[in-house]
Amino acid sequence: MYSLGKTELNDFLQNMKKLYYSLFIFSLIACSNTIVFSQSTSMNQEVESNGHKKLLGPINRQGLTKEPYSSWFNNSSENYTVKEDPLKDINAKDLKDLKIQAFMGTWCGDSKRGIPKFYKTLDALNFPEGKLEVIAVDNGPTAYKQSPSHEEDGLGIHRVPMIIIYKKGKEIGRIAESPVKSWEEDIATIIKGGSYNPNYKVAYEIYLSLKKKGAKWVEKKASTLAEKYKEEVESRYELNTYGRVLLADGKTEEAIAVYKVNSLIFPDWPEASKQLERAYEKSSKN
Repeated sequence: MYSLGKTELNDFLQNMKKLYYSLFIFSLIACSNTIVFSQSTSMNQEVESNGHKKLLGPINRQGLTKEPYSSWFNNSSENYTVKEDPLKDINAKDLKDLKIQAFMGTWCGDSKRGIPKFYKTLDALNFPEGKLEVIAVDNGPTAYKQSPSHEEDGLGIHRVPMIIIYKKGKEIGRIAESPVKSWEEDIATIIKGGSYNPNYKVAYEIYLSLKKKGAKWVEKKASTLAEKYKEEVESRYELNTYGRVLLADGKTEEAIAVYKVNSLIFPDWPEASKQLERAYEKSSKN
């Protein structure tokens, strides 16, 4: 019978330890809703499309303060005055267990207006940038609202900017596209645990249903959900855009469920039924 030598045995044990550690970490991520920040070492990656430059993937302030992005970032930041009053009751203890993810597009007008103000608000709070992850997503048809390393996957990023605030690894609130009141008031309300509903509340609630109950459940309950949300949906584009993001990401079943709800809320809008038909067609080809 072959027996391992001392060196071989040590190598075998070390490899087994690495394997068990990897499986342990994977199980923690898979079985929880906690946030795990990207481990990508590539920062401020720039691509050019149709003569226009854009950042994709993990980025930081340094990337945004270089041309061609500095022209809008610096201008918006310099012309914004932070409202100190809503932030006055937030202290270091409130920030201790927080992490923030911000999804944006350097091609997106709402991001260009909002992200500099968001940064300036965090500066007023002395929020550590090491606890902030900023991800630049694409606007291409096959990677719509996606980053190359897919940090957005499973987070319901259908509008940008999208700011998600976590406490002890759990989401406690998000700002969708723009604040409901102001950057200062919205962030303070979320941090302090107040009642807060983001813009595009219906899309957010559908996202939660997809996450917790699955696409089949949402599709089956489409009529009930349409009746529930028909007075709350902001426009016919709210769920249409969410469905488009899901379809571009290859989540065909989820897209069908979202489009079905939207087609029932807006039965007289031809585009709603067309998008549902396209999703079914794509599903049949897979």
